[in-house]
Amino acid sequence: LWHASVSSLGWRVDSRLGDLRPWAQISYNQQFGENIWKAQSGLSRMTATNQNGNWLDVTVGADMLLNQNIAAYAALSQAENTTNNSDYLYTMGVSARF
Repeated sequence: LWHASVSSLGWRVDSRLGDLRPWAQISYNQQFGENIWKAQSGLSRMTATNQNGNWLDVTVGADMLLNQNIAAYAALSQAENTTNNSDYLYTMGVSARF
């Protein structure tokens, strides 16, 4: 359980290089409310690690249309507010429109 809300303020730039559409964004996030995750199973509740109240995210990525309904994408994110000491997130995938 977690009772908090997060406000974000940021900037994003999109571009086009032929069929490739690269982009970059930066955002500052401020958390309001509780900053402690609570895991609950059954009747007992366990408190997890404490999180920072604000953090900065930086992300770069690109996507490309493969055909009219399918696109491929990739992104790399760096964030300051991680509880597992892994500051980077890599994302790759394919999306389809039906």
